[in-house]
Amino acid sequence: MKYIKSFESHKNSKKVAPINEEFLGNILPGVLNFFKNMWNKAMGELDKIKNPKEQDIIDWIGGSFNPTSPKYILKKIMDDFKKKPDANDQAVMTLIDSILNPTTGALGTQGLAKLIKDLKEKYLPKKGETDHWIVADTQYIFTTVRNNAINLYKFPGGIEGKKVDKPNDINDLTKMNYLPDVKKLLIAAKTDQKKKIAIETWVEKTLAPQLETFRKAITIEELDKNLADKKITMSGGGEEHKVGDMVVYKRDKFIQGDWDRLTDDDKKKPEEGKFKDLVDKEEIGMMKISKIEGDKISFEGVNFTKTNADILMNTTAGEQDPNADLKDKLTKIKGDKEKMDTIGKLVNNIDNPDKMKQVTEILDKE
Repeated sequence: MKYIKSFESHKNSKKVAPINEEFLGNILPGVLNFFKNMWNKAMGELDKIKNPKEQDIIDWIGGSFNPTSPKYILKKIMDDFKKKPDANDQAVMTLIDSILNPTTGALGTQGLAKLIKDLKEKYLPKKGETDHWIVADTQYIFTTVRNNAINLYKFPGGIEGKKVDKPNDINDLTKMNYLPDVKKLLIAAKTDQKKKIAIETWVEKTLAPQLETFRKAITIEELDKNLADKKITMSGGGEEHKVGDMVVYKRDKFIQGDWDRLTDDDKKKPEEGKFKDLVDKEEIGMMKISKIEGDKISFEGVNFTKTNADILMNTTAGEQDPNADLKDKLTKIKGDKEKMDTIGKLVNNIDNPDKMKQVTEILDKE
């Protein structure tokens, strides 16, 4: 049977297969192009989120399981299924497989491949880490939603795609060890036309809302634990900051992808190239820390504050010498006797020995 063969083939594979466009294309024409277009739009939406936080990623995925949303991940699958005049047991099982199969399904590795690939290219991991936190959070959310549904509805093979001990039980409507809710619908419907209507209703009125419920139940604490388990950090570089540090921080127009594209060499050259472009675009700024109170960081000469998550890196670049202008002027007039006499009188009246030493060093400089 076609369903059992395709199902068993992925169960027996120890490695994730490459995207099987022929398999999906034969079952659901155009589904791959749909995924590509949908994920392209999703990436565009993500680009609009300035300085994204974990809750933003949870919300960004929102709508993926809502049949009325343009982001509905099952839209193409269901639109194609609805074109059928009727659906026998085999067609219904194939539909469920195309949604929940952890390898080839819409919520599986292949269905999400385009999105994850684009995210990995846009959001690069920090040195020594496997993924950027946005990539890790996105994978965790979709995987958790899918796995919860697999467990709830007893999808054959489970979340790990293990080999099914009794493959004949998959299509046997009397065996409730696999997909019992679906099988009960098929038994009650009796005719193929009614089976088609029943499963369409179940997917969009039961399965999809349940997927959305699973998404909403995911907490920031879960995401943080997942990142911690993977040793992935969210802040600029895991550096500790102290008063007096010159740091690079995120501004309101900050775009994570733009920052991630900077190389280590780019970050050493704040007054040129890509780094300066981000400064000019008001995506990043550089300030000296004046006070740290818990997660609130204050800077010299300004009233706004930032959090640790807003700090991208420590830097000595871009730090301005407050006495640079004075030094330059004193050096230029060193040969002017009249001006130097005036400066000398002022210097002799300086009570601060440190300032006196500084002026002397400037004047003695060749």
